[in-house]
Amino acid sequence: MNRQNQDIDKLFKKYLKGTCKASELDELLDHFKISDKRQLSIYIRNQLESTVSAQIDQNKVSSITASAHINLMREIKTNQVYRPVKLWRWVAVAVMALFAIGTTIYKYNLSLNEDIVLTSQFGNDVLPGGNRAHITFSNGEKLNLDTTQTGLIYKNGKYSYANGEELKVSRADYATVSTPAGGMYQLTLPDGSKAWLNSLSSIKYPSIFAADKRSIEVSGEVYLEIAADKSKPFVVHTRKQRIEVLGTAFNIREYERRTVTTLTHGKIKLADVDNQHSLVLTTGEQAILSGGEVSKTTVEASDYAAWKDGIILQRNASLVETCIELERWYDVKFKFAANYNNYGRAFHSINRNEMLSSVLLALKHTYKVNFEIKGKEVLVK
Repeated sequence: MNRQNQDIDKLFKKYLKGTCKASELDELLDHFKISDKRQLSIYIRNQLESTVSAQIDQNKVSSITASAHINLMREIKTNQVYRPVKLWRWVAVAVMALFAIGTTIYKYNLSLNEDIVLTSQFGNDVLPGGNRAHITFSNGEKLNLDTTQTGLIYKNGKYSYANGEELKVSRADYATVSTPAGGMYQLTLPDGSKAWLNSLSSIKYPSIFAADKRSIEVSGEVYLEIAADKSKPFVVHTRKQRIEVLGTAFNIREYERRTVTTLTHGKIKLADVDNQHSLVLTTGEQAILSGGEVSKTTVEASDYAAWKDGIILQRNASLVETCIELERWYDVKFKFAANYNNYGRAFHSINRNEMLSSVLLALKHTYKVNFEIKGKEVLVK
């Protein structure tokens, strides 16, 4: 940390203790006026880590940091609409207020024996999903991947994160990256192809592709950008189908009883596992495999890949369909009242970084229902 940042850090801590002079407060506000969100994140995390007992699970610290940011960003949006003047000055005060007793709608309980509770009008709130995954090697080794990293790369026989930090692992023929409910991850395969894993998904790939083809196995929902190599066709296997490509980008979704393959650009050939049905997809086309039958249609392909960019995008969706998406990302279960009417449909563009309560508030007005959060269960009334 350079000298200027050290001084600002001291002022930040003095403010939290209530010992900041007027001139020091002005200096602090002026600094935040030109700071970016990354600096805000650093101050939030540093303050938490320096004041909270080291015995507390670091996941709790991450949860507080995430909720602080989400609350802050929500307030920034409101401010931009109603009070655009001196935005950064207000933001600085808002960030500091997050840590002042009784000044935020969220309640942070840092007792060693209690979990952090985030409250909302629907009950205890739920944090959104994020970068969470683990990698299992064919030699039996298993590692939890760093949640703060933006991606995993395998190159020249070594695994590393996007920032260059290497993973210390023994050599293995295969690796499987898996995401839990509320998790997603991005990785680069040995040939330079890229993969994005949505929640409850996996990808298995070799450390070295064969000389004549490149084969991987996927489950759940995975978006792939395949590096072009005409001499080595790329083959993707799922439980129900086989897809052969040369160089293209597409989304595979195989959560429910049907498999949906959407081509963003390029050309692919797919067939069911029994090779009874096959077809070719071109840019903007989608294949649906269900009940042993396969059909093809033209769609807005980018809609089906929006999740990797942080958006749940649905057209003409029922509340039940929307809740299925939310269950995977927020790791909750929705329970509908026996008399619930599922006839309403709507367009949704949901930011996956929002707290669950913010999403429920929008759905409440759209579908004319109410919600109650009880732990990992959400009641629809």
